[in-house]
Amino acid sequence: MKQLMERIPFDQITTAEIIDACGISRKTFYYHFKDKYELVNWIFSEEIIDEIVNETTFENLTNCYMKFCNYILDNKKFCINAISADGQNCLIQFLYDYVKRQINILCHEAINKGILTTDDVEFLIEYYYSAFIGVLKAWIKNDLKDDPKIIINRWMSVVDQNLEHYIKTHGKHFVR
Repeated sequence: MKQLMERIPFDQITTAEIIDACGISRKTFYYHFKDKYELVNWIFSEEIIDEIVNETTFENLTNCYMKFCNYILDNKKFCINAISADGQNCLIQFLYDYVKRQINILCHEAINKGILTTDDVEFLIEYYYSAFIGVLKAWIKNDLKDDPKIIINRWMSVVDQNLEHYIKTHGKHFVR
């Protein structure tokens, strides 16, 4: 799939082309994936997302985002193609789960102590997902020309300060 997406727009790739390129049967493909969107999401999950989520802490967040940006730079055509794809099971929607997992990790202590409500957490997930996707799309629209360090430093100053402020103002005496 990654090889195909290096030269063909995602929307133009058929399942038959994927099957032919891999030398597998149609049945084998559908045993593992319900569609090409799920295949792309699996690639992202296996190659970068699971690793980042497993390393997520406030102290390591900058490093996690840097790994994500470097992955995008190292797989530029594939990533731009995947992020630009639209559909019910597309990567942009898949990234919602990534942001949700990260927010739950970052707010774990406040959630467990009952400092943040379910509504608070859902708000934070929506807020950071929208911001994350907006920043990601803007970076891609600019052909990944912006230095990831600058983007991440800006992002982290917003994430760290806003998340801590939100917990302090909406939570019940949370101290990080």
